[in-house]
Amino acid sequence: KNSRGRSAAFAALIQACESPLERAIAAANEQQSIKALAKLEATLTDVLANVAADERREVERAEREAKNEQRRKRKQAAAERAAAAARADEEAAAEEASRAEEAAKPLGMKVVSGLGSMLTTFGVAAEAGLHALDPRTAQAEAMERAQEQAEAEARVERDAAL
Repeated sequence: KNSRGRSAAFAALIQACESPLERAIAAANEQQSIKALAKLEATLTDVLANVAADERREVERAEREAKNEQRRKRKQAAAERAAAAARADEEAAAEEASRAEEAAKPLGMKVVSGLGSMLTTFGVAAEAGLHALDPRTAQAEAMERAQEQAEAEARVERDAAL
């Protein structure tokens, strides 16, 4: 039989083919890994670009909101200043009108007006002095005011009952 050398020949043949086949398979696997890594890299790049774009948009939105808030505060402050200036102008105009009215009054009216206010002041002072001298007057007036108030409350209750 010629089978004696056959197993050694098969072993030599396998040895001769196995090494290049192994290198070819390793190269194919490496190439496939490189392609997979390239796809992964592209996917990661896209995702990171989207995240960065979202962050930029958020920062821009926050900046716009801050600017709008500042603009609103400036407008509000300007409106408050304008309102305060308008009130000051109105007060100054009223004061000027009062002075002009007083200046336009004849001298006799000024004297009478001054005497009237003086008499009112003296009347109040005299009444206070009377109360200080005679406390019964103050008590009588207080009782009269209390009675008037009680009558007013009774009228309100009577009206409410109807």
